[in-house]
Amino acid sequence: MRILFSSIVITLFSLGLMISSALAEDIETYEVGSSNLNVRSSPSHSAPIIGELQKGDQIRVFEENAFGWVKTYFGGEEAWVASQYLSKQSSTTAATTTTGQEDQVTIIDNDVRVRTGPSTDHGIIKQVSKNSTYPIVNQSNDWVEVKLDDGSTGWIAMWLTDMNGESASISTPIVEQSKNTSSLSGANIVIDPGHGGVDPGAIGLNNILEKDMTMTTANVVAQKLRDAGATVIMTRDNDYYVSLENRTQVSRDYNTDVFISLHYNAHSAHNVGGIETHYYTGGNSYELAKEVQAELDSSTPLRGRGIQQSAFQVIRENNAPSILVELGFITNPNELAFIQTQEYQNNVANGIVEGIRHYFAQ
Repeated sequence: MRILFSSIVITLFSLGLMISSALAEDIETYEVGSSNLNVRSSPSHSAPIIGELQKGDQIRVFEENAFGWVKTYFGGEEAWVASQYLSKQSSTTAATTTTGQEDQVTIIDNDVRVRTGPSTDHGIIKQVSKNSTYPIVNQSNDWVEVKLDDGSTGWIAMWLTDMNGESASISTPIVEQSKNTSSLSGANIVIDPGHGGVDPGAIGLNNILEKDMTMTTANVVAQKLRDAGATVIMTRDNDYYVSLENRTQVSRDYNTDVFISLHYNAHSAHNVGGIETHYYTGGNSYELAKEVQAELDSSTPLRGRGIQQSAFQVIRENNAPSILVELGFITNPNELAFIQTQEYQNNVANGIVEGIRHYFAQ
């Protein structure tokens, strides 16, 4: 999802009313009533602008403070929107990302400490036992806020929990070496399926979630890279949350030759479409973006939107040649029909692999 300019939905992780952040029962969806509505890094009109929303966009609100701001996680980072420009949608018209299952965590270690905030610098409230289960209230990087049995809340390190049956630990990425040899033999390539877990990413038509589509594509890309001889490192291999910091840390921890973050785009206008590739700096990342975009243009039926210099954290804070690829708009009905086919997934994967091959051949 192109976070800064074409996001139709902001993913929100916490639900509360007023400054106390008290837990509420239902997730609420709001519609933007103003054009060019700024998304800011903190609840102040003087705070830095990190994104923009358009009239008609829908956002999901989980927490509101007493000063007219709603809190969200924008591209995996905390963000705020002025609530005066939002109108609450009815439950029948609002989009939903729920799966019929409340997000909760299960403790996987003995005597896990619950803290007052999301770091070990915060005070200890209590200790909880292995196999205890708690509803999720909020999330910050590698920490999750839960509702305790007495109704109070506290923070637990995610690596000490399972989330909805899936391990929330993200300290060990998935590395698989190829048994084959080819032009990519010896290359270490990190594939980053965007979003995951409580972060659904963009919400497309028919409630298609970006996080599911990126995981599907990542598996196809990873297999074709292994077939080409590469060693593939996945930042996630299932539906769980990975912070932006940990995605880039995976790249730093390995002798990474190429880092590719996979995303799908969204826009309030259903006719907007196409594939685009983002890079942060010139040099190798620019060359990688150019080669991959060219191959995607020739291997898929979608319009090419070109390459763009952008400051997404996963490519900005990366030491390896890095790109973020937007593989089509899941809010465009024609593109979504292509995107959901196995043929399209194979073509996208082939384009990415060939683009990497051409990059290494330079």
